[in-house]
Parts: sequence; structure tokens; C-alpha cells
Amino acid sequence: MGSGVEAARFCEKPWPHLEFDEFLRPEDAAHIASNWPVDGFQWLRHSDIAQADGTSLRRVQPLSRAFSDIAERLCSPEVEFALRRRLGVDMRTLYPIAQLVEDLPGYWIRRHTDCAGKVISAQVYLAEDDQHPTQGACFEEKQMPYLFNHGYAFKVTNHSWHRVRRSATRRRSVQLIYYSIPNPRV
Repeated sequence: MGSGVEAARFCEKPWPHLEFDEFLRPEDAAHIASNWPVDGFQWLRHSDIAQADGTSLRRVQPLSRAFSDIAERLCSPEVEFALRRRLGVDMRTLYPIAQLVEDLPGYWIRRHTDCAGKVISAQVYLAEDDQHPTQGACFEEKQMPYLFNHGYAFKVTNHSWHRVRRSATRRRSVQLIYYSIPNPRV
């Protein structure tokens, strides 16, 4: 998986980030997509992702719960080192968390820079088709395509503004977040 990081395009604008055409090994991405869990998720609570009735539009679960071997590869020192090197992240101790993310239709999140404690944010989309490319994250005005096994990674800074426009369909993805603290509230 470190090779996916090495093959990623380094983009300077609107702020430094990596863009992946194939972040996960193709067989891993296909395995996750075809065996997506039905249960075991927790609903994430956040004001942007709440419906009018108070229920959430995003659910998450640790990747290791359903795909321990893939989670182990994704959270490996090789992947961490490659991300650190490509994104210019110093060598302090980081704590990776890989999770499955499912967003229901209507999901959106306002422009933000990520919460304190996040050092690297990465996400790979597992789109069910190629009909909704504008459902990926927006880095200022740059649209990340919502396509199968396509994704991004960035060093969290005060300038890494991003958002997601209201989605028309369900979105599935794998997130890999590196925190500066162990056991963050996710």
C-alpha cells in the first residue's frame, strides 16, 4: 500500500495534498466493496450531519472489525512513512485509525480544517458506479472525484479548508486518520 502513496500525484493547490487514482490494492478495494458490512456501525453525531429528526447521516466502524488484514496493511509503518515523507509531516509519534464510513443521501459537511489532534487525513472512495463524481470532497474549489478506489491525503493545517456538498446517493469510503494523541474520540 505504500506504493499507492508513492504513485499519488502531489498537488500544490489550493494547498499541498496527494491525490490517488488507486490507493488501496485493487483486490483489497474490491473485497471491501463486495463484502461491505450490514451491521456493526455506530452513528456519528455532528450538527452538520443530522437530519431534521435528529438522526445522523453518517455511520462508521473500525476497518479492523470486518477486514483486519487490510486494516493491518493500511496502518502499517510503510504507509505511515510514505505519507509522512510525501506530505512533510515531522517524526513525532502518530496514532492511525482506519475506519469504514457510510454517508446516507443528503450528507454534507461545511467548510472546515479538521479538528485538533488530526495530523494527516486520508480517504479513499468506494463508489458503486461512476455516475456521481461530484460527491467527493471539495478542497476550496477543487473537486475530488467520487470514484472507485480514488482518494486523497493531506497534512492538517490552518489552511486545509475542505467540505462536502450535499450528496444525492449513499457514499462509501475508507478513512485513514493519523492523530497526535492515542485513543482520540472518533
